[in-house]
Amino acid sequence: MIRAIRKFLILSLILAVFLAIGIYIVSQTDKTIARVDVVSNDGLVYISKQDLIKKVSDLSDKKEWFDIDADEIEKYLYAVKGVDYTLVKKVWPSTLVIYMYDHKPIAYWNNSEILLNNMEIIKPAVFSYDNELVHIASTDDANKDYIYQTYEELNSIAKQHGLEIIKIFYKGNQFSLLFDNDMEVVLGSTKLKGRLELFFNSYKKVNDYKKIKYFDMRYDDGFAVKYE
Repeated sequence: MIRAIRKFLILSLILAVFLAIGIYIVSQTDKTIARVDVVSNDGLVYISKQDLIKKVSDLSDKKEWFDIDADEIEKYLYAVKGVDYTLVKKVWPSTLVIYMYDHKPIAYWNNSEILLNNMEIIKPAVFSYDNELVHIASTDDANKDYIYQTYEELNSIAKQHGLEIIKIFYKGNQFSLLFDNDMEVVLGSTKLKGRLELFFNSYKKVNDYKKIKYFDMRYDDGFAVKYE
């Protein structure tokens, strides 16, 4: 009986020590967020770090550390246009780790929008991206897949000839291209690859070709040019 009481007292003492340690740790823990770490696949493209931290601060305002809702922060970040995946983790004692993965931008769409790799067109409040993107000028959003696929096919041909398409125009089923040497080519709506190959095989043979404003390849038996 005495042995059982002694064992009970020892266990109670151990539990009391652990409880005291736990209370001490909690009392020493910051009650608010002290640090926010952001992990992303390509930097913050569609939201600035300042805006992100401000929103996190607003969502956790007047909340103690253990009451901060990571799911609520995730839902807000996922709602940002262009964001593909988010995960928010609370790391003791007072750090939030935010994982953000964005859809990759693949083209500028007109003057203020971005075409993403999931074929969504967005108008982001923030766009921070260092790589070059082609400009697509078109009001035909419904054909964005076809337009971008055509750009990729034609740009592949252009690269074989040492040039790249920097802007592609699509209106009324008609394609026009602007290359990185400032030459413009009108291809029309059919035989696009063949017409582009004809351009590359012919343009240097034209007198003063560097002074030409554009080449019009929409002819069955050749092409026309307009000088500046």
